[in-house]
Amino acid sequence: MTPKKVVEEVTNYVQAIIDDMDVEGTISSTSNRRSINMQIDTNEPGRIIGYHGKVLKSLQLLGTKLPLQSLFKNLSTLLSTSMIM
Repeated sequence: MTPKKVVEEVTNYVQAIIDDMDVEGTISSTSNRRSINMQIDTNEPGRIIGYHGKVLKSLQLLGTKLPLQSLFKNLSTLLSTSMIM
């Protein structure tokens, strides 16, 4: 599987989780050889970040541990969020 396809799969996976949380948000992703960077734009950043960042940390963990990434063992996922005005 190509790195571009992995980025797409991880982005879709995190988007599905956000949708299941009933949070409206869009994700834009960029990547390099070792990481996927996702920007989550939402009206409810507090729900994505969670108490002391626990939800955001969990999303990063889930994105990193996605079974597809067994092909790319050194790839990490970084997420950030911003408020849509």
